[in-house]
Formats: sequence, structure tokens, C-alpha cells
Amino acid sequence: MANPQAQTEDDGLIFVNVIDTDKKLSYIVYLNATDLSLVYKAYLPILIPPALHGVYLK
Repeated sequence: MANPQAQTEDDGLIFVNVIDTDKKLSYIVYLNATDLSLVYKAYLPILIPPALHGVYLK
């Protein structure tokens, strides 16, 4: 998501859905688009399964 007052192209946030299969939980992280540092982490009340396009099989 771009910062509306951005001065540079990479000024904003990147939202990522994360799946922890060992703990069977999902969370969303917001990353600073400039340096990929963690801005926020929100645990979800349900496990969101991986999408088919995100699964790589041999």
C-alpha cells in the first residue's frame, strides 16, 4: 500500500499472509516497503490454508 504523501516509489507498506504449519496458525505482517522491517504483526483466529499458486511440488 503506497503512502499517500510518498516522496519515493518504495514509501509504503507490504502486507504478507504468513502460515506457520508447525504451530497451525496464520498471521499477517506489515512490512516497511523501503527496508522490509516489521511494522506490525497480527495473529488471525483461524488458519488460512496456502493457496494453490503458492504451493511448489516436484
